[in-house]
Amino acid sequence: MKNFNMDLAVSDSDVLIHLAKLKILKFLRDQFSKIYISEIIYDECVIQGKALQKEDAYILESFIKPDLILKEKVNQEKIIEIMIKYNIHKGESSLIALAKK
Repeated sequence: MKNFNMDLAVSDSDVLIHLAKLKILKFLRDQFSKIYISEIIYDECVIQGKALQKEDAYILESFIKPDLILKEKVNQEKIIEIMIKYNIHKGESSLIALAKK
């Protein structure tokens, strides 16, 4: 019997890329009801990955669906504010802004 957890999550590109490379993205379905990624993370994982012809980018793209992984727009001013405050990368800043949203 599947133990379905109703938790929500935000995910960085590293997690998604590694799970896609290992072909175990389905693991996420067992752990979370919804996973949110920012458009920046989508660009890092899928757009840039496809430009480099990375297999994991195509795998991940097919896995991003409204019933599990959702791409969300994040306010650019918030991203910049967080980047400056914590001196971190744009992708991580977008996740913090998304989590607060």
